Amino acid sequence: MIQRALKAGHPFGHCLKLVAEDMAEPISREFELTFADLSYGNDARRALFGMLQRVPSVSVTALITAVIVQRESGGNLAENLAKISAVIRGRFRFQRRVKTLSAEGRLSGWILSMNPIVLFGIFWMLHPEYIARLTNHPKGPTMITCAVVMGSIGILWIRRLVRIDV
Repeated sequence: MIQRALKAGHPFGHCLKLVAEDMAEPISREFELTFADLSYGNDARRALFGMLQRVPSVSVTALITAVIVQRESGGNLAENLAKISAVIRGRFRFQRRVKTLSAEGRLSGWILSMNPIVLFGIFWMLHPEYIARLTNHPKGPTMITCAVVMGSIGILWIRRLVRIDV
């Protein structure tokens, strides 16, 4: 939206106001605060860094970096914002793809995690004498404790393998 407004000839401050007026609530409030900072005579760098402190995001960091670099060294801000928006859209597409591809691993993790609990419940309902024999045996509670500890370690291990930070 800022890129299109800049191409239409609006100054940067007015572009922030347009975003504040046209976007939904979480975004509009932040751009409105930034526009107010600029309107009250605050330095552009300070106003933009204030927005970055309120919204710590890689996308906001890229926007603010592009604006500050353009103000200090010149250049076409609309073109830079177009390139940044393409990169941000690519990041989101990549994150969705990773989430989709890791869904199989998450499902496998759930199935492997729930398998011992479900089997224990089935045996308890169908053959309670097996469970009684396990719990009454001298090593039974130790075996159950070891199974729970190893299962918990396995669950944590699977969670760590499936969790992919992009």
